[in-house]
Amino acid sequence: MAKVREYLDMLEVYLENLREVVSPLGNVEELTSDPAKFFATLHLLQTCIQILIDMALKIVSLAGLKTPKEYRDLADIFEKQEALTADESKVFREMIGLRNLLVHIYPKVNPEIVFQVAKNEAERDLRMVASKLARFAEKIE
Repeated sequence: MAKVREYLDMLEVYLENLREVVSPLGNVEELTSDPAKFFATLHLLQTCIQILIDMALKIVSLAGLKTPKEYRDLADIFEKQEALTADESKVFREMIGLRNLLVHIYPKVNPEIVFQVAKNEAERDLRMVASKLARFAEKIE
């Protein structure tokens, strides 16, 4: 559980940084008009999601579960283990999809989606999935 705690602590640091960047912003134009804020937001979102993925992979390993072929499979693994509901699994899968988009198709990222997720969804959704995975990890120790 110590390693899972490290991931949770890292996630908190990056979420705090994300909140500092996006909370003063009122609209997507304020985000896109400042390249430093825009690229910081992209990086912080990507990093937060990657922390969650890494945490999930560690828990899969600790639990002796089958290693996923793709990151998106993590959502299904934890749903099958009843650590996540179907709706929570969908949220996790969508986060992973956003991370993949940020990593692999950078120029095609829709700034409105980035703004919406960063401002209104990321913190809530990342914390929700992280806490569910952490609870599952506690049960397997």
